Amino acid sequence: MKRSQVTLLAGAAVMSAAIAMSLDKAPPLSDVSTLTLSLCSRRNARLLDEHTLVTRRGPTLSNRNYLSDIPPPVESPYPPGASENEQWIADQIAELNRLSALDDSASLKAILAELRNPLHEIRRAAFSGVRAFSSRESIPYLEQMRRESADSTDQQALTETIEHLKLPTIVEALESLSISAAEKNYDSP
Repeated sequence: MKRSQVTLLAGAAVMSAAIAMSLDKAPPLSDVSTLTLSLCSRRNARLLDEHTLVTRRGPTLSNRNYLSDIPPPVESPYPPGASENEQWIADQIAELNRLSALDDSASLKAILAELRNPLHEIRRAAFSGVRAFSSRESIPYLEQMRRESADSTDQQALTETIEHLKLPTIVEALESLSISAAEKNYDSP
């Protein structure tokens, strides 16, 4: 099962739970699993910190100094303007789209590498790939690139991508609603 299908199923389950809780049709607190109980208590609900949210969104790159592990971008072996070069660009864009659907650190590193590609089309596809990959682990690399970039268009794209990655996912938003609804049920007599 692909990552997007798993995310969709998880989102549907969380949304169903949030709707049920908001309609006060949630199961009694005694029937809720241990994990939900720990999330529902007021003091433990505050433990959902940024680290927890980061590990749920994309792969975790175990070495925090992974920026030096990003490979150089792949450059076209064909001269600019050649029909082979146009086909190579189309193939690279297709590969970046394929990598953005995977859920491993090697794919993320390959996408991040192409953000430094000299070809504008490849960089745009890499920005789309980073957004689709949705890994907050890439934010430090993107911030470093923004500081180093002299191109205002790339700086704007980097800023937008960073802001996009910092937004809560639908699952995180629904979890927050579920916790709020569970706390409401927990607090009521």
